[in-house]
Amino acid sequence: MEDYCRQAIAVGDQLSDCGCQMIATARVVVLCRRDPPMPGHSSTTNGERRPLDTTTHTAPVTVDVWRLSSGLSRTRLDELTTTLSSDEHERAARFHFPRDRARFIASRAFLRSVLARYLAIDPAMVAFDYDAYRKPLLRGGSPTDLRFNLAHSGEMTLVAVAHGVDVGVDVEVPRDLPDRQQIAARFFSRPEAEGIAALPEELRDQAFFACWTRKEAYLKAVGLGLSGPLDGFDVTVDPGAPAEILRIHGSTHAAREWSIHDLSQPPEYRAAVVVHAPRSLVVNRTTGDEIPIP
Repeated sequence: MEDYCRQAIAVGDQLSDCGCQMIATARVVVLCRRDPPMPGHSSTTNGERRPLDTTTHTAPVTVDVWRLSSGLSRTRLDELTTTLSSDEHERAARFHFPRDRARFIASRAFLRSVLARYLAIDPAMVAFDYDAYRKPLLRGGSPTDLRFNLAHSGEMTLVAVAHGVDVGVDVEVPRDLPDRQQIAARFFSRPEAEGIAALPEELRDQAFFACWTRKEAYLKAVGLGLSGPLDGFDVTVDPGAPAEILRIHGSTHAAREWSIHDLSQPPEYRAAVVVHAPRSLVVNRTTGDEIPIP
C-alpha cells in the first residue's frame, strides 16, 4: 500500500501544475489512508459508511458548473481573504510561493461565493465539515441537500453544484508527457491504456488527459479521490468522442447509474464532470465575473 501511495503521489505531481498544490496536497491525504470505503459507498462526516443514493431519475438532474478563469489583483485578493475561515487562512499561509497562495485564496473564496448564492447567506458564513477522505461538505447540510465539488489547475477554478446527488469535477492542463504510455499502463485500465496507444500520436496527450479528468471526476464524486483504484472502472478515452463511463468493476449496469460530461473550456484545459444519476444536464454558469464576490 505504501508503495502504491508513493507511485500515485508521483503521478499526481506530474499531473498537477505547480500552482495546484491544494489539489496535490489533498491527493496525498486520501492516498495514504488505509481504510477506503467499499466501491459504491461514500462517507458521512463522522466517517461512517453509507450507500450512495441510487435513485433512478426519470428527468435529467441539473448540474451547475461555475468557472473562474482570470487572475486577480492584489487588492482583490486582500478583499477575498476576509471571507475565509481561520483554518483556510492557516492553509493559505502554508503555501511557499505567493502565486500558489493567491490561487488557493481565489479558489476557496470563489467556492464560498458560489455556495452562498444557493444558501442565501454571506460567503463568510458558509461553514464546512470534511469526511474521512477530506471531501468538503456543508456543515449541517442544507434544506435542498446541496452537494458540490471543487477543482482547479493553472488559472482555472471549477465548482460543480447539484441537489440530492453526488457530483465530481476535475480540470487539468494538458502537456507533453514523455512517459505517458507507461503511466497509462500502470494506473489506467487495460482497455484505456490500449485505447490511448491505438490513437494517432498527435492525439495521445489529449486522450491521456481526457481519460484522466473523466476518471478523477468519477472518483471525486464517489468521495475517494485517488485512494480509489484508477483501473477499477473504464471510461472512453477518445478526446473527440462523447465522455462515457463504460464499466465499474466490470459491471455495465453499475456504469449506467452515472452520467459524465466533458466541459467546454479554453483549449489549454481539459475538464469533466460526473453525476450520480443516469441522466444529467450541465448548465454552464460561465465565469465568476457574474458572481458577486465581496
